[in-house]
Amino acid sequence: MKPSDIPSFFRASDLPSETLDNGIRRGIFNAPGFQFLEYRFPPDATFPIHSHEGNEQMGLVLDGTIEMTIGDETRVLRTGDYYYVPRGVPHGARTLDVPVRMLDLFSPAREDLKG
Repeated sequence: MKPSDIPSFFRASDLPSETLDNGIRRGIFNAPGFQFLEYRFPPDATFPIHSHEGNEQMGLVLDGTIEMTIGDETRVLRTGDYYYVPRGVPHGARTLDVPVRMLDLFSPAREDLKG
């Protein structure tokens, strides 16, 4: 993908998206050096513990409250809270009783989501 292939402006509804088995939806924006994912979690959803060996991950809770585990630390994050996951560190999340919307940034972009 070349930078000239990426529109300067677009709507979230124009992004490729998918719904995971646990009801979590994600929209995916790919660029040459990074990747944004917008996640929409239903209440009481779990994103299992996993890791990304080749990617750093940083995120922002846009709406809602979510319990996140990064390594051996678990915290409840609320609207406006950020988090950082180093390469290879196990992490996961679960929503409580409200829907959650989050934005994740991966660098470099995850190969499995480049489509």
